[in-house]
This record gives sequence, structure tokens and C-alpha cells, in this order.
Amino acid sequence: MSKRNLAGLIVLVVTVSLVIAGPAFAKKKKKSSKKSKYDTWYTYTIPFTCGVNEFVGESTVPGEYATAITVTNASLSGTQSRARIQLTDPTDGRSDRVRRNVPAGASILVDCETLLGGAFILPVPLDVNSFYQGVLTLDSRAVLNVVVQSSAAGPDGGIALQSRQVEPLQIKQRREDDKHPKVAICHVPPGNPGKRHTIYVDKSAAEAHLRHGDDKGECYDD
Repeated sequence: MSKRNLAGLIVLVVTVSLVIAGPAFAKKKKKSSKKSKYDTWYTYTIPFTCGVNEFVGESTVPGEYATAITVTNASLSGTQSRARIQLTDPTDGRSDRVRRNVPAGASILVDCETLLGGAFILPVPLDVNSFYQGVLTLDSRAVLNVVVQSSAAGPDGGIALQSRQVEPLQIKQRREDDKHPKVAICHVPPGNPGKRHTIYVDKSAAEAHLRHGDDKGECYDD
């Protein structure tokens, strides 16, 4: 075969290969540009103890307790957040979810007065002068700097102070769309938050679950 014929054959093979690979390449590129079906959230779980305890319990001794939580958004843009509290002692109770925007560069202080004084709506009103233990769950669309400061003053006058930073758990929740008419609900059995699990319900039934204390979206620990 002459060099001219060989060169022509090579050009023909390369041309045919590009024609065949073209649609596959275009299809692959189109697939990679598809939007994610999930939103990313960062969840912070923060135990708190507030008030004057006069009895010896499983995790406390008599004394005056306080918790102060500082939430800082160090990013260059504001972020969505949602929070709720779950009481564990001396009574069970779960608040409605509170939503707010955390501005860029802003810090928010959540102390015992905030936790118990009406910022979170619970089934039973709380007495800010009484003793309570519980968990604050904070979800954010961006990573936040969360620092918890706890203090305990004993009957003998001694004071114990503790400060720690809370690391988030990253979770993903499916967005709603026309192809998935069911809504993901994190169902929390009353009085047994450790048995939470994900269920999928019609949009018309989702509101009733949310009113009973369930969360919208898949449970992060399923």
C-alpha cells in the first residue's frame, strides 16, 4: 500500500471514530451537568442543663446550672438555619422548629433564657426558674462555629466551668419534585426519639406529621 493510500485510510478511520464517539460524548456531558436531587445540611446536637437542681439525679447533683451556646457564621454570605429543643429531664417535650437566617459574620447567643423563655414553643410552658435538661438540635445549610459553655455551682460554693466546640454531622435530604410526589418525613415516636425512622407520605398528609413533632426530610441516622 502506498504512503498516500495509507494516509487516506488513517484519516478515514479517525473520522469514523469521531462520528461514532460524538453522540456518546455529548450524552455523557449532558448527564454530568444534571442537578443534584439532594440538599446538604449540617446538624449540631447540643445537650444543655439549666436551672437549680435540688435533687441527686443520674447525671447531675444539687446545684445551679447554666448553658450558653455561641453560634457564629464566619462565611461571606448568610445561611439558613432551623432549630428545636427536646427536653429529657424532668419531663419529655419537643418544641416546634424555629427557622431563621444567620447573617454573614454574625454571632448568635443562645442561653438558658432563650432555650426556656418562649423562643421555642413546647406543648407545656416552662418555668425559667426551674431545672431542665435537654438537647438543642441545630441544622444549617453552611458550616457554623458552635461553642458551648457550661457552668455548675455546687452548694459548697465551688464552680465548675467547661467549654467545647461542637462538630457537625453532614446529612443530605432529597428535594421534592414531580417525579417523587411522596414527602420524606423523619418520624419520631412520642417519648422515644432514639427510635426515629424515615417514612414517605403523600404531600396532603405531611403537614399533620409536622404538627405532631416529626421533621421534614430523611432521618440523618437511618
